[in-house]
Amino acid sequence: MRFRSTVAVRSGVGLTALVWVLGAAVPVRGQLVNLTALTQQFGFSSYEAGPATLNGFGQVAFNVEIRDSPRGERTAVFYGGHGDLRLIRAEGVEGTSVAFGLNDGGTVVGALTTAEGERAFRFTAVDGLNWLFADTAVPSVALRIDNAGRILGVDTNGFGQPVRYWLLEGGVRTDLDDWFAGDCVGLDLSPGGLLLVRRENSHLIYDLNTSTITPLPDLDRVGVGAVVNDGGDVGGLDFDGAPLAFVGGRLQVARQGVGSTHTIETISDGGVLGGSVFSDEAGLYGIVVENGIRRYLDDILEKDYRRPDLTGSYVVHDFNARGQMVGTVRDGQVYLFTPVPEPGAFGVASLVMVGAVIVSSRRRRGVAPGRG
Repeated sequence: MRFRSTVAVRSGVGLTALVWVLGAAVPVRGQLVNLTALTQQFGFSSYEAGPATLNGFGQVAFNVEIRDSPRGERTAVFYGGHGDLRLIRAEGVEGTSVAFGLNDGGTVVGALTTAEGERAFRFTAVDGLNWLFADTAVPSVALRIDNAGRILGVDTNGFGQPVRYWLLEGGVRTDLDDWFAGDCVGLDLSPGGLLLVRRENSHLIYDLNTSTITPLPDLDRVGVGAVVNDGGDVGGLDFDGAPLAFVGGRLQVARQGVGSTHTIETISDGGVLGGSVFSDEAGLYGIVVENGIRRYLDDILEKDYRRPDLTGSYVVHDFNARGQMVGTVRDGQVYLFTPVPEPGAFGVASLVMVGAVIVSSRRRRGVAPGRG
């Protein structure tokens, strides 16, 4: 279930420390947790079935499909850290739950789909699953939640197609079409409360804290926005399908692999994009894009090749200010990557990376032929 163009799923909390020394020629080391494998504690095995999102404390909301389920059952899962895993379900209700948003308070938002359609929910480990609206007549999905608890969502036609986007704050719902006087798409909501909106053929950022609107005419001329960070930097795709970012008001476009299909999933506080690239020849690869330079995630991370449960190309869905990343592996597993040693061990000066990405180790290991 996706409610945007193919350019975005999630805006990240930040990537201040994916790497510590700009220009280093060695991959980033870290610990990997196979989150999908942890679902075996519930008596089933599963594989990833949708986006994964990460908050600033390393908690994760992700989605799996249960293997050998006669109904093709899917469920959202909350990982609270240290092996704490909870299925996101409504007691006594048959349906499929999907998580889309997670804030630093550990609140997950998404939708549970039944025969009647989608129903937006809010979930915490303490309170469990609660519906956002008592009225079930209009199907709805919650897409994002910021750290103040404001929720971006959308009404659907009951079959996953978006009809009307809205914002829920303090129990009060406001339709974006009415708010901004036009046909609006709610593209993203940053953790700090910046709302990225496409109104007909133009983009704007609405600051929920100050009630100020910032038009984005330079973005309108070159492409389509998808994700926004707390600094107002925006990521997306240009009209040729290449990854783009407006960082500090400056346009950055990664022209490598034009013609392949790029997906932008997240943008860090430093303006680094995360996502994937797909081509018929090579399949799917994870990417990060910084200063208009696209790099393969496989070349940046030093993976633990001794783990047969985490094989294949890594795709990033989200990352946080601790340098942690969550995403999927081509074989259908959801991973959580934590750099070792963690950035704090290097002191404050070592963290001032402005989202710098490590120099690719492809020079030493070679590039898999045919990657987009």
